[in-house]
Amino acid sequence: MCLSALIPVALADISRPTETSVYFSENGVPYEGAIDYEVNCYGYSAYPGEDWFENPPLEGEYTPSVVFSYSASCPEYGCSVYDDYYMNYRSIDYCIVTGETDEGEEFYISDIGTVPYTSCEDNEDYWIDFEGYEITCESYFDFWFPDVTSDHANYDAIVYVEENGIFNGYPDGTFGPDETINRAEFVNVIVGAIDHNEVGCEGNIFDDFGDDVWYYAYVCIAKSMGIVGGYPDGTFRPSDDINFAEAAKVLVEGFGYDVIVSEADLWYEPYVRVLQDANAAPMSIESFDQDVTRGEMAEMIYRLRAEITDKESAQLL
Repeated sequence: MCLSALIPVALADISRPTETSVYFSENGVPYEGAIDYEVNCYGYSAYPGEDWFENPPLEGEYTPSVVFSYSASCPEYGCSVYDDYYMNYRSIDYCIVTGETDEGEEFYISDIGTVPYTSCEDNEDYWIDFEGYEITCESYFDFWFPDVTSDHANYDAIVYVEENGIFNGYPDGTFGPDETINRAEFVNVIVGAIDHNEVGCEGNIFDDFGDDVWYYAYVCIAKSMGIVGGYPDGTFRPSDDINFAEAAKVLVEGFGYDVIVSEADLWYEPYVRVLQDANAAPMSIESFDQDVTRGEMAEMIYRLRAEITDKESAQLL
């Protein structure tokens, strides 16, 4: 899972369980020998006290390194490795499992993600040198958000944006799906979700903040691409919650959709129409000036980026 705009998901002293099981069988008969294996997780690690939540690294600014690992010796078939992961200023991108049996056979499972992962067959990047044996595995990395259950309206979307490194959670480990999102946060996530050419900016791009704030680079990129333009008074108002009309414009411009403007249209209507036509407006949206939640933002990004068109969409026009 590669991160494009990394927002670390948690700080110190937040413990999450992890568990990994690896099984081998030949024609349905399990391998009964001992298995030693190690799980290494790669990502970004900050020093305690570093202002990393306010100033997360952009894509390409760091090379993932091992930030968490655990290992165990399993004496028989069906043994699981279990350990608590204490986040401690670390953000995990992916994990790799390596192992060896008591007879010297080795195996390797690459790129285990940070949501429950239940089948080696779902991941093409693994190998085993047991001649005639098949490998199955089950890994559970419970880095998931305790406030996002499977029956939440935006669950699929939140899984997608988290797995793709587009949109993560708060320092306490929650996602806050029903919390509103401000304009700076919204632009930060959109820039991370789209293809963009980073450009250099010098000096103030808006009158109400300088180049020393965490969101400066993201807003600068968005402004250079024409995704945002600010208000007539020269401000951007980064801390204001973003409403659906504003979000529609940023999304449509950011994802490069063609916009057909009619003289009779209000400024936001062409963008809303594009979202409706793409089935990308969540059903929870009931008005143009409604503040957008984090879950709704994830839903719109998911539907546009993954081209999900079979879900019901709000129709405000």
